[in-house]
Amino acid sequence: MSDITPPVQPRPRRRAVIVGIIALAVAVVVAIVVVVTVVQPGSTPTAGSATPGASASQTPRPTPSRTSTPASTASPSPTPTPAPTAPAPTDPAAPQAPAGPAMDPSDPSTWIIRFDGVGPVSLGVPMNDQRQVVPDFTDITDPSCTEYYLDLEAPSGFSVLMLGGPQQPRSTVGVTFGNGGGTGPETRETTPRTAEGIGIDSTLDELLATYPGIEKTGMYQSEEYPYYGLTDGQGAWIVFGIIQGKVADIQIATEAVLPPENVSVKTIPSERCPA
Repeated sequence: MSDITPPVQPRPRRRAVIVGIIALAVAVVVAIVVVVTVVQPGSTPTAGSATPGASASQTPRPTPSRTSTPASTASPSPTPTPAPTAPAPTDPAAPQAPAGPAMDPSDPSTWIIRFDGVGPVSLGVPMNDQRQVVPDFTDITDPSCTEYYLDLEAPSGFSVLMLGGPQQPRSTVGVTFGNGGGTGPETRETTPRTAEGIGIDSTLDELLATYPGIEKTGMYQSEEYPYYGLTDGQGAWIVFGIIQGKVADIQIATEAVLPPENVSVKTIPSERCPA
């Protein structure tokens, strides 16, 4: 028999213990790595973090805060002072409102000629009422002409004739006055005038100069006796009869109703009742 003693073989149990110790050490190392990874800053995504795919080392740029700028208060502009408006020019083609002393019903020299009448006498008024507005006047109407006429005379001798219409015989549809070219008391100083100063005894040159746009509306027999008229454009006319280069008669009427003997309100009949 040999004296060599065979080597003692390691027991399987000891090997298993060694393997277990190694495995436990590996597990501890792995656990430490996991814990370190979890606690690294920036590893957990939060609202507002970088989008997926961005580098974890990049720090998101802070969003600049918006500072509100107070609205500037504009200084109020000074209100411009409007330039003074010049008064509208007076239309020389038509009589204007009176600008002189107050009208006196008993004094024809204060009466203003208008498209709807003269002084206190107005178109469209019943003739009986016309007597009341001039109480100092005397009725001198010819007895044969009372149906269509009312002739009233002032103490100064001035007379105004009111005319009725065919369908309205006692309503005033026209007014006329003048001296017919004579040398009676009817003068510019004692009788009604337009606001611009044209009246009985005014010259033709004065009439044309005062109303450059006045219309020549007719004539009696020849150019020596023309008629010139102003209109308001609505049918009313103021007509001036010229004799010997001066205003001899004035008539106020409207195209709506023709006075007796008138074939047109643009002319003045040469004769009235009584013929």
